Amino acid sequence: DIIEVEEIVPTSYILEVSSPGLDRPLKKEKDFLRFKGKRAHVSTYTPIDHQKNFKGTIEDFRNDTLVLQVDDRKIEIPESQIAKARLEIDF
Repeated sequence: DIIEVEEIVPTSYILEVSSPGLDRPLKKEKDFLRFKGKRAHVSTYTPIDHQKNFKGTIEDFRNDTLVLQVDDRKIEIPESQIAKARLEIDF
């Protein structure tokens, strides 16, 4: 309302507000720690244990390394090897 009262924008406009959404990328240490205990899909630049795509639960992020629980094993992925990481969406 104040925008209209003060006529900050002299012509008609549409104001859109958005958020990163459920499929937001995880990029920084704080992102991984914030979603600790959540499921994620992580792709790496080079294979780790003969694979480049992982789906698992974020266990921790320490010493520049993501710890991902994949089935019955913990995979340690160096931050420098993470090509893409996103939360897995459960419906």
